[in-house]
Amino acid sequence: MLYIGCHLSSSKGFAAMGRQALELGANTFQFFTRNPRGSRAKDLDPADAAAVAACRARAEEAFSKLNGSADPAHDFAVLAATYSDETDRDRHPSGYTFTVGDGTLPAACEEAAQALEEGQFSGVVEADDGFYLILRKHVDLEAVAPDYFDALLQAAADSADISTTRTYADLDVSRFYDELIAARAELDASGGEVA
Repeated sequence: MLYIGCHLSSSKGFAAMGRQALELGANTFQFFTRNPRGSRAKDLDPADAAAVAACRARAEEAFSKLNGSADPAHDFAVLAATYSDETDRDRHPSGYTFTVGDGTLPAACEEAAQALEEGQFSGVVEADDGFYLILRKHVDLEAVAPDYFDALLQAAADSADISTTRTYADLDVSRFYDELIAARAELDASGGEVA
């Protein structure tokens, strides 16, 4: 997975840094607890700890409602629309389809999803970036086949051992191009006859 992020200021608190990173479309961010030139570390803000506790409580409330539901598969989508803080949820209205290990979801979520059978939902899963509830849905193979093929193709390309031959390394591109242009001109001059 490619990590895209930035340095962020801690002046407005640690929770604000996370929100700012998400607003910028980052999937990671770096911060320093203090200025490397010698200032003291920023104090932990009790409001940040309270924000994490509130996120956990929202996740537990959603889980409680899901656990008491007569139709969890239907209510999962309703609860996700109500409780989810996912910034790009509109791009994934039916949830994420992922290949285990592709980095789409945090490792804790992938592990929880693997343990589920179709139709089952997880308890609250805590990851570095938040809290998750996971519903393992039936996989529509026709719908995911193109993405799966692309993932296999990309995996093959990523693991390919590519090396060049000496001939390739010794290729004089400029000379090759000049000779190609001369050969085309000669072919055009002869009316397409090859000598």
